[in-house]
Amino acid sequence: GQVPYFSAPNIQFFSVNENLFEGSISPLWFQKTSLSVFNVSINHLSGSLPDNSFPIRDSPMNYLGLAFNNFTGKFPSSLSNLNNLGGLFIRNNHFTGAFPEFNSTDLVGLDISYNKFTSLPSFNGSTNINMIYASNNLFNGSCPPIFTKMETLSVIDLSNNSFSGLIPGKLFNSR
Repeated sequence: GQVPYFSAPNIQFFSVNENLFEGSISPLWFQKTSLSVFNVSINHLSGSLPDNSFPIRDSPMNYLGLAFNNFTGKFPSSLSNLNNLGGLFIRNNHFTGAFPEFNSTDLVGLDISYNKFTSLPSFNGSTNINMIYASNNLFNGSCPPIFTKMETLSVIDLSNNSFSGLIPGKLFNSR
């Protein structure tokens, strides 16, 4: 069946990962002003997420898990409203196009691997990021220099893309 929607206005944590849910997600979930964790990873969910999926500016959403499903289409540009996001895990879907710009100073972990993204965000303002998994997408060109400015970055996986040119030596400097 589908992921149930609960109308409880003060729900903060919702996780139904590793189940057999299918179909789409109600857009009403992302209109909750108290929701900080939303995890529906490892199900059989599908469909696209509308561009205005995350309408609440300064949303308290800290963790968004949509990994290992069958979502398609572009990832919503309204992601920029989730400026308190600490973890975004959307690996193993079928998202396409450019990954949207967003600026979360709280972002610690990002996993967008195994999709069909064509470009990375600029990561401006994401100074606390610790890990970036972006393998198996459609990225090309030179390695983005922004990674050399991420002082807390300890894991970066850009494998199985089409990057070319030199890897910035500053990535290997001890800090």
